[in-house]
Amino acid sequence: MSKLTSWTARLAGIVTLIVALVLIQVGLTLSSFAFFLAGTVIAGFGIGLAFMDSLAAINKVAPSNRRGEMVSAFFVAAYIGLTIPVISVGFLVDATNFVVGTLILAVVLVVLLSAIVVLLLSSRQQA
Repeated sequence: MSKLTSWTARLAGIVTLIVALVLIQVGLTLSSFAFFLAGTVIAGFGIGLAFMDSLAAINKVAPSNRRGEMVSAFFVAAYIGLTIPVISVGFLVDATNFVVGTLILAVVLVVLLSAIVVLLLSSRQQA
């Protein structure tokens, strides 16, 4: 990440996650291990970028005597953020079926991530 600006890393991470979600859903829908595997590898890269950027931002703004608290709070929020989709897909799959449940969650996540991309791009233009 040292060669990427924080904004670029954040944007690249989010766009990468959108691509990954599409590939994962295609893999699940078509029962294609290749698409699923490609999506999970790409998702790992996107999440890695997002985590690195987030931790770098915390380290940059946190006072040294509060840095541990802020990093701990970040990880609690991250774990909650990772848990909600997992629990949600379980409920969705139970209420529908496997393909429909995962598709609903993928669409919701892509819409949310796309909104974040729009916000990032608009904030960059305003700066």
